[in-house]
Amino acid sequence: MALEWQAAMTKPLVIVASAPPHKNNAKLIFDGRLWHQGSEDPVCWIISSVTGKLVSEKDNISQLPAQNLGRKFYFSPTPLWQLLNLDTPFPDPQTRQELKARTEGIAASIFGGKSLKCLEEGTDFILEAGTDFILEAGTNHRYKIVYRDLPRPKVVPAWLGWNEEEDDDEEKEKGEKEKEDPCQTNRSTSVSIHQSSLNLAYSLGLIGSSEEHANLSHQLGATVASLAVHADEENHLRHIFYRDADSTIEQEVTCFDDNSRDPDYRRKAGESMLTFWRQVWACKVHLTAQRRAILQPLLAKLDSHPAAQRTLYAKCLKDLTKCIEHQWIVLFSATDNQMHSLKFYFAHFVCVDLKKRGAYMRTTSDNNINALCTPNLTLFNIQAYLGLRDASQFYAPHWTLPPVILHHQRDLNHQPKTPEGKTVKSVCRERAQWMSQAALNFWQTYGVV
Repeated sequence: MALEWQAAMTKPLVIVASAPPHKNNAKLIFDGRLWHQGSEDPVCWIISSVTGKLVSEKDNISQLPAQNLGRKFYFSPTPLWQLLNLDTPFPDPQTRQELKARTEGIAASIFGGKSLKCLEEGTDFILEAGTDFILEAGTNHRYKIVYRDLPRPKVVPAWLGWNEEEDDDEEKEKGEKEKEDPCQTNRSTSVSIHQSSLNLAYSLGLIGSSEEHANLSHQLGATVASLAVHADEENHLRHIFYRDADSTIEQEVTCFDDNSRDPDYRRKAGESMLTFWRQVWACKVHLTAQRRAILQPLLAKLDSHPAAQRTLYAKCLKDLTKCIEHQWIVLFSATDNQMHSLKFYFAHFVCVDLKKRGAYMRTTSDNNINALCTPNLTLFNIQAYLGLRDASQFYAPHWTLPPVILHHQRDLNHQPKTPEGKTVKSVCRERAQWMSQAALNFWQTYGVV
């Protein structure tokens, strides 16, 4: 996901995990400075090493806590100009543009070491232009990018010393039956690298550039939807608002109690929410068609590869198909109260219309609900990524207090007006507009499709 965030941003991204309590160091999680094409100062995120939630954002890398490189880690740097046998000293490059400028015309291959996580795990390639110099980039405890000569193996690998004549002779001896299948999953190592969807397509060469990857991610982000929810003083759902790029849906919900003597209120509430979810599902069908059109060129490329079940191409096809069919609907709630207010109506729709036994929930480590799911639809609370304690922190500067909705009043029309003289229904509608837009904007920028 860090690669998708970086591809969608205009500045390099650096992510560190904060240390456990009572310690003042951190661990580097992601460093996009030698991957991103820009030369601006990086955006620095600090996430919790316990919960994985965003703790704070810094605009200067010097504001990050010192990096814990571990006792067994050793990286002895040498200035890059010395490693390249140049006569004129220069500071070690800290961006991709600087690195390309300093190595232009030099046959140098530079790779990311353990302390420089420029891409996802297992994809440590940074810059390769030749084999006269094979170097390794890393970071020191203050996140400065440093360089050293990459230790050479005793036996020169095939990609460094290639003898075409010997290779041709060996192939003739082995015969056609023993030739490697280029689509066969590589299981020669004990390490498995798991990538999916667009990231896997990029690694397989189906996506030609990082710009194309970012463009596809942006287009898919436009097919996400959002919700804004208002509940009464007993946390019963009373107003819900849906938004996507093309449509909005608003629904008022009649209040009922489980021990109510009048079942008509329960029936009216259930029917009104069934109508709402059916409209949402119709929007999902439209958005699914958009995702299929966006990814059709990738699907066409995959059609030219063997349809074997256990290849990375088959996995990529399966992941992209799931991406097309699955609909994300996001909302923000500082607690899981809104998810609780939705779960009855969502499960009711799943049972009645989708003919499933019910929806299932995903929870955090402290048992708070962060998602309500069916196989092709997820309602997700983005609070799980942020860890904000108050909704005003997320919705600023638009934030206004929610109206008081009395539980004993069955509908919004009979609620008392606000101190400003507005009806509760108009306030709910007004707040829902910017609440749903804020959640949608956040997920289209930082989320996963």
